[in-house]
Amino acid sequence: MAAIKQSLELEKLKLSVEKDRAELYKSLVPDLSDFKREAPKTTPEVVATSTRLAYSQAALLANELATQVKDNAGNVNEILLDSPHLLGYLSSLTSVETLLESNKRSVENLTTNLDAMVAVKPPVPPPNRKAKSLPAVSAILPVIELGFAVASALRPSYVMGGSRHEDLSTRVLRAQVVSKLGVTQARKDGKTGATAILPAISVYDVDTAIKWPEAPEKVLDGKVKDLRDAIDKARNSLRAADTHVKKLTDEAKPADPDGKPDPALTAHAAVIAAQAKALTTDVDNSAKYLVALHTPSDTGLIPLIAAKRGLWLKDRLDKDPPRLTLTSLVAATDIVAADGWFKGLRVSVAGNTIVEWRLVFPDGRVATGAAQSCEDPTKPICQPLILRADDQVRAPSDKTKDTSAAAGG
Repeated sequence: MAAIKQSLELEKLKLSVEKDRAELYKSLVPDLSDFKREAPKTTPEVVATSTRLAYSQAALLANELATQVKDNAGNVNEILLDSPHLLGYLSSLTSVETLLESNKRSVENLTTNLDAMVAVKPPVPPPNRKAKSLPAVSAILPVIELGFAVASALRPSYVMGGSRHEDLSTRVLRAQVVSKLGVTQARKDGKTGATAILPAISVYDVDTAIKWPEAPEKVLDGKVKDLRDAIDKARNSLRAADTHVKKLTDEAKPADPDGKPDPALTAHAAVIAAQAKALTTDVDNSAKYLVALHTPSDTGLIPLIAAKRGLWLKDRLDKDPPRLTLTSLVAATDIVAADGWFKGLRVSVAGNTIVEWRLVFPDGRVATGAAQSCEDPTKPICQPLILRADDQVRAPSDKTKDTSAAAGG
């Protein structure tokens, strides 16, 4: 009996050992149902890789666009980069020139009239009147605040926007095409084998122009100085008129405190004071316009500089250069993420860029064209890049990898 009991205890111990061993094996082998993965709900951000694709594709298209532009430019040796501010610069030039001249003319005319009034000999008071010295009347020549209508009329009559939002592709395209237009290119005809020489073309950008035409009749600084001199002269006349009006006011006062001022002298002083008031308003408006002319706008551009760029543009347009516009119509990147138990996270990145160029000639004639980076999807630059979780980047083949790396860097 004891032997049987001992045998049962031994079997029980063996079962316990087997159970413990099974639990150990189970702990070593994970249950996949407990580690089930869901599909990625959001696409991972791969900014560096997508911008690399956009840059590479725009750079590859630049050479083709530069060739197309040269083919359509004819014998032109100068091209003007188009800008959304072209009309703004020209209207700024017209506005600034007009306001400088009109303000100067108005100030000078009112100053001349005031000087003439002061020079008029005042009427002589009757002999029986004795002048009495009185304190100066400070309110004879008041400083007139800017009226709404006057201030509105003297504001620059143009609206400019300096803010730009071109994407990376357009900026790269402009930089690359302009660079290639500025050099002589040799192009070999695949059918005939003949080599054509495409001459270099100078490209100008009004948004960065800082050298203005030097012709005396075109320099805006001279007109600014003329208006400033006219204001200084007017202020001298106002001071002289102020002194003269005070003198007339003193002479018009009767010796008797209960008497009345001389009507002729009072009327004469009033006419001069009214003219001085009008000139004061005009001088204040003109001075504030000069300040506004040198004050940066919300976009950071100074109105006088905008007018000078309009002057530069007007001088450049006399040579009739065509205007060139370069735009990336599409620079899209597709990102597809896949997450699996065995392969892990994989992100596929592929892009496509479509660009347009446009030449507008002075006579209104337009030449335009477009190009696409992945018109042939088998090109190495058009093959998707695979991003793995370990941050390694590879292309579908070594050849593709080498070519893509060369294009991107």
